[in-house]
Amino acid sequence: MEEKNFKKMNNKIISPPKKEQIIEAILISKDNNAVFFDLGPKGIGIIYGREYLQLKDIIKNIEIGEKVIVKINNLEDDIFETGYREVSIVKTEKEILGQGMLQELRENQKEFEAQVIGANRGGLLFNIQNQQAFLPASQLSEEHYPKVKDGDPQKILEELQKFIGKKMKVRLLNILPDGKIILTEKSSIKETPAKKFEVGDKVTGEISGITNFGVFVKISKGLEGLVYPSEIPNSDQKPISEILRLGQKVTAKIVKIDGERIYLTLKI
Repeated sequence: MEEKNFKKMNNKIISPPKKEQIIEAILISKDNNAVFFDLGPKGIGIIYGREYLQLKDIIKNIEIGEKVIVKINNLEDDIFETGYREVSIVKTEKEILGQGMLQELRENQKEFEAQVIGANRGGLLFNIQNQQAFLPASQLSEEHYPKVKDGDPQKILEELQKFIGKKMKVRLLNILPDGKIILTEKSSIKETPAKKFEVGDKVTGEISGITNFGVFVKISKGLEGLVYPSEIPNSDQKPISEILRLGQKVTAKIVKIDGERIYLTLKI
């Protein structure tokens, strides 16, 4: 699009933009060293210089007319001095659609196939729609659950590592506030007996998974609760792996029940 056309669009601004504002935009032009976005009533957005170089691989996959979510970094650029808004890409349309697909998978509990890309002592790692996903060992099917007699964490890890590169049929169990995805391989989440518990109940269970975003506690057959780091005593002073261990018996209190998902605290 020509420069004069950009200026005409900027003259139609009826809603003053704000720095750090996150808005929807449409890619309208690509150059060798810059890209331009229609910000609607907020004017014209531009990405150039270092930001352009850093996002080059992402930008080349965005088509003219495609929607993106951008953040306004500066109200006026320092190079072109034409009133363009310096922006950065927050999410592409493909990512937005991907998140919608994830929510649909969670709500419908539809089974889908995913490839294991890694393993730790707590479970298996996946990449779902370019987002980190985790399948706790306790959410593996009976067929795939590591059968280690003495519960040795290293032996469990060795068994789990055998799944790397293989595909599994899984369901989306939960999406955590930080975007991490929790999966299950079990045939039906609806079979878990969460309804017999209430917020405030104290439960005794066994640590079944340890991750950097919390621990899973098995509180009955087929049912786990999640404990966020903020609900683990001394987690602000030591790594969780130094405070708790797999197989450890703990007493916890239920702080939230969301459908078949239970959230716990160890601060009781």
